[in-house]
Amino acid sequence: MGLRAESDPTVPQALVAFQITSNPVADVGAMAQFNRARNRALSAPELTVFWRHLQQQPGLMSDIVQVSLLLGGQRLAQLLRTKVTDYQDGVLTLLDTKGRRTQPRPHALPVSPQAAGILDRRVAEAQALGSEWLFTSTGRVPVVESSVSHFVHDWVHGQTAIPPFSVGDLRRTCETLLASQGVNTDVRAQIRSHGLGGVQNRHYNRHDYMTEKRAALTAWSTWLTALEREGD
Repeated sequence: MGLRAESDPTVPQALVAFQITSNPVADVGAMAQFNRARNRALSAPELTVFWRHLQQQPGLMSDIVQVSLLLGGQRLAQLLRTKVTDYQDGVLTLLDTKGRRTQPRPHALPVSPQAAGILDRRVAEAQALGSEWLFTSTGRVPVVESSVSHFVHDWVHGQTAIPPFSVGDLRRTCETLLASQGVNTDVRAQIRSHGLGGVQNRHYNRHDYMTEKRAALTAWSTWLTALEREGD
């Protein structure tokens, strides 16, 4: 922003005074050990263990993780910013700010009956607190992502049933298992708001994929909630 201050009217003019003419770290090489692609994805049996834990530990944090999973592995940062008014007529709308977008992209997700039960409960609790936020403990501010990460971390490191994983690995898990269940690449991308910045999607493809997303998420949610009963 400082580099653009003199030529870009959208940049705060206070930055002009810094007279920035170059980026001093532009030529610093990336540290490869911190730039490796993560590849941990839970198997179906591992996800079964974790899902059963979520059912046995009801509460706000459990609800957040369950909704993220039931909706195909949504980004927590986007899910936690949702307001009560973003959930209407069986659709939850997230705002996707990822990438170089100047305006957030509305990311509409048809809600399965399983997810609706949780969201309806969160709406009732938010209204009781007089809050606009869908996921809140105080009513004043939404839950922060680090709180959910700590919730998952504490469980992961307090058990020995499955190898360690992070909350970020759950998104990859959903992608992997949705693919294994036959959900095609286009529908998975629409469910997860991933890779939709190309020319074709931005300018030409106006199909909203709601029918396809609803069918995929309903089948996915049915399979996911059935994990609780597996082996009984």
